[in-house]
Amino acid sequence: MDLLTQFLNTKYNNHAVFYNGKIVEIDYTDKKREFKIGCMRIIDNLPINSIGFVKTPKSEYYIISHSCKSAKKISIDEIKKHFE
Repeated sequence: MDLLTQFLNTKYNNHAVFYNGKIVEIDYTDKKREFKIGCMRIIDNLPINSIGFVKTPKSEYYIISHSCKSAKKISIDEIKKHFE
């Protein structure tokens, strides 16, 4: 199973991020901050003109990039289009 499929199909108890070809589950004591910490981790490690994704415990997906000031909700189909 490739990492994108694993990211999309795995149910995480915490927020998870997918960027630079790796998946990282964000396990932080303050659950309300996990999303923000996940986004910051992506931006801090993301090359220019690249994208990363955040998955919430409710299986909602958000796209993160340097060109956008805020996280944008995205569907699974839209995520897959970025890898075609």
